Amino acid sequence: MATTVIDINGAYQAILHRLQNMHGNVEVGIFDDGKKEPNKTSVYDVAVYNEYGTSHIPARPFMRQTVDNHEQEWADMAQKLEDRVANGMSVEQALDILGNKAEGHMKETVGQGKFKPNSPKTIKRKGSAQPLIDTGLMRESITYKVNK
Repeated sequence: MATTVIDINGAYQAILHRLQNMHGNVEVGIFDDGKKEPNKTSVYDVAVYNEYGTSHIPARPFMRQTVDNHEQEWADMAQKLEDRVANGMSVEQALDILGNKAEGHMKETVGQGKFKPNSPKTIKRKGSAQPLIDTGLMRESITYKVNK
């Protein structure tokens, strides 16, 4: 049995158009935008060193940990936002909502994630045992971009 849709006021076509034009994605992290720590190291480089580690810094994968901990939540949210787009929300608004949520999750991970502790030398220099937070600039540099 076939189903026929009678689109009296064009709303069905509008919904189809919005769904067919749902292109875009969100990138979340720290982008190479030229910001520098007080010691002149780029914030982007500091993030990479911490995410993957170096010969002197253990890996503290705040980005990967965030994705691992929230990937399903983001997928569920994206599904709900897709429904809202079908009912009139713009794709840009939906991606902004998703990006803002992911940005908050990543900043939260930097402050509360489970990471290898700082060395005694680092604790003495920083005056704090909190890994990943020194000046706070790296955490505050976490943002998102909507690509349409």
